Amino acid sequence: MTAIGNTQLVEYGIQTERSDLRAHVCVVAKALYVYPTTAGIACLNNPQYREVEVTTGAYVTARGRLVPPTAIEDCMLVPIPAALMARIDIQRTDKTTIKGRKATEIVAALMRWGFFPTSLIPQIVTATGLQYEGVDIVATANLRIQVKCDYDGGAREMGGTGNLFLQTAECNPYRAH
Repeated sequence: MTAIGNTQLVEYGIQTERSDLRAHVCVVAKALYVYPTTAGIACLNNPQYREVEVTTGAYVTARGRLVPPTAIEDCMLVPIPAALMARIDIQRTDKTTIKGRKATEIVAALMRWGFFPTSLIPQIVTATGLQYEGVDIVATANLRIQVKCDYDGGAREMGGTGNLFLQTAECNPYRAH
């Protein structure tokens, strides 16, 4: 393959995004891991978690740390139903953008079905008019969620690597920006 994009790693990842929550779809483990972005960032400076580089073709295309889900504060595990995994069907051979889109579809489905762990802000309704209309609580969640397809990530006992990949740098040599 011929490089058509940038070939040098640039700082880009968990520490530069504006998300509130991160959601790692771990295909092999059939699991979703959700945690506050700040909790993941807190793990980045710990040398206990190995820094690794990802190579695609002749280029290093990503760098990050391998962190066990249990080491990330408030990291929650949600098993992904087999029927959903089969319907969305993320393949190892899918292009990165396709994997990301499919992972996002999985997270959206889990959210619709009430399986996505979010912090809602409840407001008890005191207006009797609204209460008579059947509204007792209004709950909001203004959350920004970053979805990652972490194909081999997740707990070892579920078939994963035992870690989540927390990316800190990337480049895209095979596509233009």
